[in-house]
Amino acid sequence: MRKFVSSVPEYRRTSRGNFKHKLEDILMLVILGRLSKCITRAEILQFGKRHLKRLQAKGLFPYGLPSEATLCRVFQSIDDEKMTDRMSAFAEIFRKEISASATDIICIDGKAMRGTLYDNGRTPDIVSAYSLRSGFTLATDVCKEKSNEIKSVNR
Repeated sequence: MRKFVSSVPEYRRTSRGNFKHKLEDILMLVILGRLSKCITRAEILQFGKRHLKRLQAKGLFPYGLPSEATLCRVFQSIDDEKMTDRMSAFAEIFRKEISASATDIICIDGKAMRGTLYDNGRTPDIVSAYSLRSGFTLATDVCKEKSNEIKSVNR
């Protein structure tokens, strides 16, 4: 997982300003928190507080945890497309392991992203493939049109 978080490009101007926390540390906290079923930034920070000594023993957060405002800025500023590409590559590792082992049930589901609009006024549809046995989302794809969901599954 460290290799994955260090592969996400740093978007901040680290040569100027006061940067107490590395981007990879913040991403590691968010991923570990989400894997532990934390959803909100406050829940992720609570998870971090409970496990701070463990995180610091692994070399993360030498100056303590970031604030909720810092997490908010990171969430707002990160390049979603690049992060999606990196997450897909990360999930591919698990997908290969799962497909090499015993049979699994893969759940396919499409959802409309409410609150997000394309230029034509249409909401994008997301198709996800979820491994029931492992509990991981194996792949996601954004469909330009509603009819493209079946094409996404075939990819």
